[in-house]
Amino acid sequence: MKNCFFIEPYVHITAVDQAFSLYNVLNGEIIESKDDELVAMINHMVKTNKNIYFLTNEECIQVNFKNFIKESQVKYIGDLYVDNHLKSPLNYGLSVNINKDINEIKKDKIKLDSSIKNYLAEITVFLNSGNNKFIHIKDGYKQLNYPPSNNSVNFLKPDTVINIIKDSYRLGTSKVNIVLGDLQNYPDIGKIISYLKAIDMKSTLYIHYKDFECNKNQIENAISENFNINLLFNSFFNISEIKEMISNYSDNFIFTFIIQDEKEYIFIENNLLLRYNLRNYEIKPFFNGQNLEFFRNNVFIEKEDILNNKHSHRQLKLNQYYNSNNFGKIYFLNDGKVYTNPNLTTNGDIEHNSLEEILQDAILNPNSGWLKTRNRVNPCRKCIYNCLCPAISNYEYTIGKFNLCNIVN
Repeated sequence: MKNCFFIEPYVHITAVDQAFSLYNVLNGEIIESKDDELVAMINHMVKTNKNIYFLTNEECIQVNFKNFIKESQVKYIGDLYVDNHLKSPLNYGLSVNINKDINEIKKDKIKLDSSIKNYLAEITVFLNSGNNKFIHIKDGYKQLNYPPSNNSVNFLKPDTVINIIKDSYRLGTSKVNIVLGDLQNYPDIGKIISYLKAIDMKSTLYIHYKDFECNKNQIENAISENFNINLLFNSFFNISEIKEMISNYSDNFIFTFIIQDEKEYIFIENNLLLRYNLRNYEIKPFFNGQNLEFFRNNVFIEKEDILNNKHSHRQLKLNQYYNSNNFGKIYFLNDGKVYTNPNLTTNGDIEHNSLEEILQDAILNPNSGWLKTRNRVNPCRKCIYNCLCPAISNYEYTIGKFNLCNIVN
C-alpha cells in the first residue's frame, strides 16, 4: 500500500532552516511547524519541486504525522491518498516561476533594452534643498517624499527635469512625484508644472506648507484632474494657519502630517481631523533616532497583522524576488544622483548615465532596492513569514534593522 501525502496547488510553502509554513491563499489558513521530521519532509518536497511525498506505514501512524495530516485536511492545505495500485500520483510542482522573464532578459542585452519600458512605473524628482527655517527634520527624504535638508546649493534645472520626465514618459512611466524645497530659490517651478499638465501625466507636487504659504500664488491654481498638491506638515505648525488652509484647500489638496510620537498624533486627531472633518490626509511616522519605542508600539507588525491580510499566490511569489515598495520606482536627487532607494548606493547619475542604463542597473544589480527582499536579509530570511510580511521599506534602513516586528527578535 502506498501512502501519498500531497499539498494543494493553491498553498504557498515557506521553508527555512528549522521550520516551515504552509499558507492557503484561498482561505488564509496556515500551518506552522518546527517538528524535525515534518521539516525534513517539507524540505524534501521543496528541494525536489514536487507537491507529493510518500510516507511509510510507520510514519502514517506516528502522532506528529497523523496530527499534521489531520490539520492539513481541516484547513484544505493537503491530504493523504492511499492506493494499492498507485503508480504516478498527480504532480504539478511547487514553483510558479515569475522570475523567469527577468532571468531570461538578464542573459540577453537586446531583450533587456527592449523590455526596459515594462518596468519603470514611477519617478520621484527632488528639485532642491528645503528652507531650513521650515524643515526641522534631518534627512527626511530618506523616509518620505520630503525636501532634503542638507544646505546644498545643488538643484536640478527645469530643463533637466523636463528631459527626465520626457524620457520617463517615453518608457511608459505612469506617475511623477516632484518634491520642491525652498520655492524662493526655484522660481521656474511653473515651467515644470505647465509641462506636466500639457502631457496630462499623473503627477503630485510635494511642498512644505510654509513654503507654499509664502509663495502660493505660483502654484495654488495648478491643481487639475491629474495634478495634485501634497502639503507637508511636521510637528512645528500653527493651528490657525492650518485652519485657513483646510478651509481653502481641503477638497483639492492632500495634507500629510509627519509625526514623531503619540502625542503629536493625538493632537492632530483632536484638533484637525475630527474638528474639521478633514478627508484628504495622510499620517506619516518619522524616525528621529530617539523614538524607537513609538515605532515599536505603532509601526512594528504582529503575527496577527500578517495573517489577517489575505495574500494571493502570485503576490507571495513576487515577494520572493522583488521588493514591491521599490520595484519600478526611481529617485532623482537634487545633486543629480539616481537611486532605486535613497538609502542605498547610487544606480547612476543624470550627467553620465542614460535612463536606460540606470534601469539596467536597477534590474541587474543584486544590491538594487528593486531586489532587496526579506528572504535575502537577516534575520528575516530565517523567518517562516518572510513572504507574508510587507516588503522592506525606508524605515528598516533608517532604523538599522530589517525585522520591524514583534515576531523575530
